[in-house]
Amino acid sequence: LNLSLFIAAFFFLKSLLDENSALIILLLTSFAPYLFGQSRMLNHESMVGLFSLLTILAMTAHLFLKPTTGLAILSAGFAAFANLTKSSAIVLFPVVAVMTAYFAWMQWRENRKISASLINFFKIYGLWILAFFIVYFIAWPGMWVAPGKMLYEVYGNAFSYAFQGARLSVTQELEPSNFSLASAGLGVFDFLTSIAWRTTPVTWIGVDSCGNFFLFQKP
Repeated sequence: LNLSLFIAAFFFLKSLLDENSALIILLLTSFAPYLFGQSRMLNHESMVGLFSLLTILAMTAHLFLKPTTGLAILSAGFAAFANLTKSSAIVLFPVVAVMTAYFAWMQWRENRKISASLINFFKIYGLWILAFFIVYFIAWPGMWVAPGKMLYEVYGNAFSYAFQGARLSVTQELEPSNFSLASAGLGVFDFLTSIAWRTTPVTWIGVDSCGNFFLFQKP
């Protein structure tokens, strides 16, 4: 399964860039220490990472290469499987929203019609969300029986553990007023420091390159 996901990522990258660039990127990705270890077994950590990668690549292809409904639905399907693999993949919702907002902003820069850009944003993102929930519902039999209970158990536990320091079996219920990163033993600065230390130099180079591209590209 991991190999199949890597191959799918290669074809998406090949369509976005070129064959050599796609191969180099996938090789660097596959030998990243954490993913290298996790992908050598059928592990949910590597699966959620690869499904998330495919979500972003498919949406990038839809927005900036070939705007077809099929690619948006495919991206949503990958996101649904990522969330079914691990609830932390819920972060894909704001990621795709930002990507779509950037696409709408680019359209606004070209035609200066804010209403058309907003309509396009809600149409694309709405389609993505709808496709996500359809795939999520179909692929998880528990949703056929008790959808509310299933969602509360999965995402309730995720938020409780992240912001209240323990699972629902311990905290009994979610209390948003008491949500805090400190409950997980981390302050905001500690959280950002942890992310910085866990990020590879190659990733920082990529972030810097993207930042330069967006900051200094000509209108």
